Amino acid sequence: MEQSWLFRRTLGALIAVWAIAHLTGCGYNTVSDRFMQPYAHGDYKTGGEEAGKLAEKADRKDKLVFYLEQGAILRAGGQLEASTTAFERADRLVDEFDAEADVKISREAVAAVSNLSTLDYTGYGYDRIMMNVYKSLNYMEQGQLDNARVELKRAYDQQQLAVRRNGERIEEAQALKEKGDANKPDSVDVEQSTGSDDFKKKLSANVTSSLADFSGYADYVNPFAEWLQGMFFLTTQTSASDRGQAATALKRVAGMISDPQYVIPDLDYAENLPAGTDVPPVVYVIVETGLAPKREEVRLDIPLFLVSKRLPYAGVAFPKLKVEPNFLDNLAVSTSAGRYPLVPLANMDAVVSREFSNDLPMVITKTIIAAATKAAISYTANEAVKKQDSMVQLVVFASTFIVSAALTQADLRSWNSLPKKFEMARFSPPDDRSFTLQLPYGVQKGPNATVGPIKIIDGVVNVIYIKSVQPGSPLIVRQFKLK
Repeated sequence: MEQSWLFRRTLGALIAVWAIAHLTGCGYNTVSDRFMQPYAHGDYKTGGEEAGKLAEKADRKDKLVFYLEQGAILRAGGQLEASTTAFERADRLVDEFDAEADVKISREAVAAVSNLSTLDYTGYGYDRIMMNVYKSLNYMEQGQLDNARVELKRAYDQQQLAVRRNGERIEEAQALKEKGDANKPDSVDVEQSTGSDDFKKKLSANVTSSLADFSGYADYVNPFAEWLQGMFFLTTQTSASDRGQAATALKRVAGMISDPQYVIPDLDYAENLPAGTDVPPVVYVIVETGLAPKREEVRLDIPLFLVSKRLPYAGVAFPKLKVEPNFLDNLAVSTSAGRYPLVPLANMDAVVSREFSNDLPMVITKTIIAAATKAAISYTANEAVKKQDSMVQLVVFASTFIVSAALTQADLRSWNSLPKKFEMARFSPPDDRSFTLQLPYGVQKGPNATVGPIKIIDGVVNVIYIKSVQPGSPLIVRQFKLK
């Protein structure tokens, strides 16, 4: 009778744990296939609808990432008003999260015995910056330049906020590491666990080895956001302050990218044109290509130094970045006046990798603490039934093992529809106001495949915006003017 009761209680607990695990962010990549697959094949309408459905159904802790996905996919498909609406919903959530306490006790308590995907997805620094950048581009394309100006300033503010939040996370991670009490039976020595040679080797081989080179980028600086701000304030200037902001932003970009040939002329204008003088007619070509890194799970057995020394090892799950290799590259623009190769402006692999690297100490600390908590609970439960018969011991052991395995999951939530990189070209409008886009060999038939000729719309400052998710997917070419 007692064994039957214990079995029923255990089965009920396992079902509850499975439900909790199922609802966390561990399956984000599987869920995101619903919109990422149509998105990759150019079906932006379906992709946007699927992301929107997921956003509406999701728990509040997951809504932000789905709204970001929806906004980007709808923007790619030219549904600018719907895209802006999705980003506005995301923006409101960001404001709500920022207005609330930094640490929600209830969520943190759940995370301490499960995994980090039970916490609110409040947006990475690059999420928040790109959200405002995309909103700004939507407004530019719709001719709402005042709104575009506001969003660019908000993107800059988010950059400063990200630096501050990173400092707070560093302090929090250190406080958590020092929280272990030698007199408390099951506290964990995080410093000793993470400082072991075994842990360092496993982390290097399985997690940090995939990080892209971000040596040229300052913390939380997105060169594309900086360039867009500089270009916009230069070409739509209404005051000397605009010129100063443009010069500052363009100078930073010129120092970050490998080939600033298209940035230098505008920087020269920003620093040297007489007050009130407009820039000469110009065409900017922006190419958004590929997909940013997504997160995958890595499971490791690591040394877990509990003060009691009863449980030397535990299983943990960390996220790692997977760089997406397929993207359209080596494009060029040809006009009657010359050929203009697209040059790199911002490498989102590097932007994402830098923030991932900055966040990793906190992720490691919280993951190890959660692993220690689960290990201690399992140990205590199994010790408590040592004097029971073998069936009871087996049921409890199986229960604690399954529960621990089900909750050992990495948080894989991230904005997957962001591009891999931004590229640009800049030239004076040719007399015939037309251009062709030259694609690399193999994308279309023929060694010199081209798109065009495409007529450049009337305007003094024109922007050609080109979007490619992957080679072979539909190439989107749109244009708008700023003056």
